[in-house]
Amino acid sequence: MKYIRFGPTLATVERDYILDMLAQCDGNRTLAAKLLSVSLRCLRIKLHEYAESGIEVPLPHKGASRSEQRHHSGLHP
Repeated sequence: MKYIRFGPTLATVERDYILDMLAQCDGNRTLAAKLLSVSLRCLRIKLHEYAESGIEVPLPHKGASRSEQRHHSGLHP
């Protein structure tokens, strides 16, 4: 009988990769999205889902645009 080793789920690997990239970009969501080859909107949706599920998401970097800071604070335009 062949045994299958189970590791982390694809969703967990994706989440860890996204959060690690965001940390490497000092919270710069625009840069992280570019390096991840996803739209900024897609990244924001993922981060919102993570935050809603109780996962700590880094704050936007200090140089973030006002719209990015509003988005993070929940004040959507």
